[in-house]
Amino acid sequence: QGYWEPRTTEVIIDLMRHGMTAIDVGANLGYFTIVMAAVGGTPGRVLAFEPNPGTAKRLRESLLLNGFQTRVDLHEVVLGATDGEEVNLLLSVNHPGGTQVTSLTPDGPNFIKARTQRLDGVPGALDAALVKIDAEGMEEEIWRGMSAMIAGDRLRNVIIEFTPSSYKNPAAMLDEAEAAGFTISSIDDERGICSIGRADILHGAAQQMLILQR
Repeated sequence: QGYWEPRTTEVIIDLMRHGMTAIDVGANLGYFTIVMAAVGGTPGRVLAFEPNPGTAKRLRESLLLNGFQTRVDLHEVVLGATDGEEVNLLLSVNHPGGTQVTSLTPDGPNFIKARTQRLDGVPGALDAALVKIDAEGMEEEIWRGMSAMIAGDRLRNVIIEFTPSSYKNPAAMLDEAEAAGFTISSIDDERGICSIGRADILHGAAQQMLILQR
């Protein structure tokens, strides 16, 4: 029907405001990037991050087709906790959104080397009121690299695909979010935004879409 993750789509549409700056980390082919750009309009800005060169190329083409190339800044970089760390990316052959940072030894055309960048240091990032993060297990590293945004007062909402088993200290992420004034809820596939307990986040489903709001 032309929708992907309809409840998350509805939440993003509800949170976006005309002229808002928003960030899409793990943009993939750009579904949520396009939604943000459409609702935010101009002079709104969307910062989209997609490290897979092939996927980023297709996203750029989609922006042109939709006439949103002037509303979106597309960054083909790997976001992380630090600037300049060299990492290996494993590019998925069949799934454009399956790019992963890996410790495997690079071997073959599906591996590329990249250097990480903190989200805090990207021009315009500190102006963002809404951030969506879906980064194949790199969410904790990205969270560490946006500490200035978290400490600031512009950022109001963070939508994050939370996978505790992929993180070194998922409980610390929750502690830091709450200390920064965020209320943590989940985005349910059927009911939309719902309350959720800490134990369910850490020990419930293997992967959940959370929303942090303040």
